[in-house]
Formats: sequence, structure tokens, C-alpha cells
Amino acid sequence: MLGYVISAKFSTKCFKSGDHLVIDGEATAILPTLTLDELHSAD
Repeated sequence: MLGYVISAKFSTKCFKSGDHLVIDGEATAILPTLTLDELHSAD
């Protein structure tokens, strides 16, 4: 362990679509590592 923690915080907002209701909320994920993957195009 390197002595630090990487966390990602997510949030949502409240909206209604027909009979479905999404309520404002938050979540936090603790990540063991943080890396950036390269995106490959399908040429």
C-alpha cells in the first residue's frame, strides 16, 4: 500500500419520466488504483 486512497464521487439529480422517478443522490467508490486506458478506434 502506498499510503493514499483514490476515491471517485458520483452524483445524480431528480427527474421523472412517465412512471419512473430518479431521486437526487450520491455515491463514493474507493479505488485500489487509478489508470487511464487508451481508446482504440475500430478502423
